[in-house]
Amino acid sequence: MKTAKRVLLLVLVCVIVALALAMTDSEYGDFADDEFCDDEFAVTEIYEPDDEYPGYILTHAPDCDTQLTLLYGGRFFAYDDPVIKPTDHLVAIDIFERKINGTHAQKLKLIEEQIAAGNSIKKSLEYCFPKINDTVSSAIAAVNKPPRDAEIDFNPRKTPAFEIKAEAQGRKVDELALYSKIYSALKNRPDPVINIDTVPLYPDITYADCVRAVNLRSRFTTDFSKSAAGRRHNIALALNKINGARLDAGEKFSFNKRVGPRSSAAGFQTAKIIMDGKFTEGLGGGVCQVSTTLYNAAIRADLAVTHAVGHSLPVSYVSPSFDAMVSSRCDLSFVNEGKMPVFIKCFAKGSTAVVEIYGTPLPYTIQPHSVVPGYVPPPPAEEIIDTSGAYTFGFMSGERAWVKSPKNGLKSEGYLNYYNHRGDLINRKRIRKDAYKGIRGVYAIAP
Repeated sequence: MKTAKRVLLLVLVCVIVALALAMTDSEYGDFADDEFCDDEFAVTEIYEPDDEYPGYILTHAPDCDTQLTLLYGGRFFAYDDPVIKPTDHLVAIDIFERKINGTHAQKLKLIEEQIAAGNSIKKSLEYCFPKINDTVSSAIAAVNKPPRDAEIDFNPRKTPAFEIKAEAQGRKVDELALYSKIYSALKNRPDPVINIDTVPLYPDITYADCVRAVNLRSRFTTDFSKSAAGRRHNIALALNKINGARLDAGEKFSFNKRVGPRSSAAGFQTAKIIMDGKFTEGLGGGVCQVSTTLYNAAIRADLAVTHAVGHSLPVSYVSPSFDAMVSSRCDLSFVNEGKMPVFIKCFAKGSTAVVEIYGTPLPYTIQPHSVVPGYVPPPPAEEIIDTSGAYTFGFMSGERAWVKSPKNGLKSEGYLNYYNHRGDLINRKRIRKDAYKGIRGVYAIAP
């Protein structure tokens, strides 16, 4: 009895296998034997059959893999078409429809259909080779090389002050062209070796550009030979803090940000300053002469001044309307509107404050011009009774002697004249209009 049951079970198994083979031949028309290698197909998973798909999915012909090798400069990037194992029935259907685990010939046929339907070559290749982008992207990332601009190293304390590093050309892989090349090669054989082509990428800034950018663009000096020791010290200190400044294209310079607070902790000393229309003692006296010297170099270098304020009183070291006062509330600022950097070199030479600005040469020269259309009378003189006789010794009672002579104020305007290289005036513009207070006189009266 047991033997009969075993025989019956064996017969049923043979019938089921026969039916399965018949189903395979009838429902897998796309997988005709003449399109595959002689190897058997792997059965990845068994699913419940439906009207459109059989109960098992043929997933891979082991010896029919597409193998692709990309070459560049001695490096290679290999793509070995992998088996994609479905995780569920829907994924299995997607794999079947896209011929992901089919033969090379089946994939190429489907890719042609995708391209004919209007899809890009890249998208069509990825439709049948979903992992190919990983290899192509890795190759592109390894081959691509950005260009390097030439660079200027500026150190005004060295000789020479400028060191220029040459530019370097880059390269880029044209992704779409590479995919087109891959497609053409795969149509000829399943295991092509392809050289990656690149296009050159050129730097924006060359060595020649940098050479032109280190020319002396402007120079301005002021004299501080009559200054006291504290003021001389402050001038030299502020110049040293600015020395070596670099302004790249579009960058803004701020005097207060660069120099910092004028405090004893920062090394500044007490000296004469102008406050509320009077000369008095204060920390950092003399710094305004540095800002004024820098301002005049900046306008001659055609830098765009965004903030500059004149003193309340005229100063002796520069023409009216060309001074630049700085304080905790007032700044001197300007912007480099050019395409190349500018460089600022500052130093004290003896009793002379020097500011030099280097950059690409201008097509013209700029000469500032000060105009004084009128004067402002000084405030009424201050009277003091000279009880000590310091100023009126031997004077009759009521007689006067000047302790401090009054000085007129003035109204002024600042202009910039532009000249071409032949010396012709090509432009003129007013940049400032100022009013400086007069200086109150002081006289002593004999008691």
